[in-house]
Amino acid sequence: MVKSMGNYILIWFFLVSIVPLNCEPDHLQSWKNFWSISDSAFRKLGNYFDNQLTPLIKSESISSSCQGSLLKFIDGIKNFDIDSVRMFDSWGKLPSGLLFGSWSDLGSFDQCVSLENSQYCLLTGSMPLPSKRQHEGLFIPLDKSSFNLTDPLSVHLYPYAHYFHNVNLTFGVCAPRECSPQEMTLIAKSLIHSYGLQMKVNVDLCQHRAKSGNQILFREYVALIIISTVIALNIFGTIYSTHPFLGHFNFPLNWSKLLSTTNNQPNRSYPFIECFKFFAMIYLILTHVGWAFNHNSFHSIFKIQSMYKGILGYSLLPSYMGSEVYFLMTGLELMTFFLSFKGKFTFSSAISFLLIRWARFVTLIGFYISLYILVFSDHVRDLVGGPFWSHLYSATSIPVI
Repeated sequence: MVKSMGNYILIWFFLVSIVPLNCEPDHLQSWKNFWSISDSAFRKLGNYFDNQLTPLIKSESISSSCQGSLLKFIDGIKNFDIDSVRMFDSWGKLPSGLLFGSWSDLGSFDQCVSLENSQYCLLTGSMPLPSKRQHEGLFIPLDKSSFNLTDPLSVHLYPYAHYFHNVNLTFGVCAPRECSPQEMTLIAKSLIHSYGLQMKVNVDLCQHRAKSGNQILFREYVALIIISTVIALNIFGTIYSTHPFLGHFNFPLNWSKLLSTTNNQPNRSYPFIECFKFFAMIYLILTHVGWAFNHNSFHSIFKIQSMYKGILGYSLLPSYMGSEVYFLMTGLELMTFFLSFKGKFTFSSAISFLLIRWARFVTLIGFYISLYILVFSDHVRDLVGGPFWSHLYSATSIPVI
């Protein structure tokens, strides 16, 4: 409702721009009228905030710094302070297609964090539901006895109401940096409860751009050293390919071995294991492609039930197990070494072999972890834009506590 006031301004701007091609519009007067309507709309918006939020903001549970910044924001809305208006403009709004399963609008992250004293947060909310049953899932609607409402809205939403056990309404919120997530949660919860909606509400995952640049963290130093060392070893290994140690990092030679189709040690491999690994990897690739093609079903989550019924849909659901099958086959392939080993076999040699294999695996994983730390750092986020959330959950699947 509040956000729609801003939308009226944009609609008016579109309408006044439509003029006959054979007349000369008075562009200056149009811009003056646009300003007049905008100023009036935001004064009404500021008065609404003043009436609804000021009593909540002045609660004893809100710190004085947060109170002052929010009251300044409301006053800025009334007086069309451009930073306050941009802060409000960064909010997510009630999304189009809400009754079709579009439950998120993340707003403008980049505009919000570009403001000096603002922070971008996610506001998540869900309607109250009966207690969870023993078995829950997207394909198991609520019992009729626990949701026996007959109004048109409830009847339409009944097949999907149980989604609120795992999925939330999610909106981007641009707020003053002086307010903690707990304080904003308290304000949002009090405002929503004042309308009689006992929704579960939470404000979290706040991010802002450092005023004096992001500090380089210790883990980023370590990751940078590891990445630089690996790159340097590959460069020098390629240049000094005959060196007894550096020669192991000969990039062209190692790359040719990686792509080679020649099996130099056929006695240490079982073809059926290679076959299982091949099909496990093909399954992983195809299911990822399938999820990518069906990305619209996550934007309109009501389509999930229809999209993933039948053999094709069900084949995508257990895709996460494909990686486990692949690693299982890799472990079995490792055991073929012991099954076909014809030399002198001792316990110590077996331990040494496993430790070397483990070291190779850990080194590879460590390299990718280091790469992840650098790519998903605040420095890269500020460079390319967009939020990074540490736990990698979809914004619409974060449970409300």
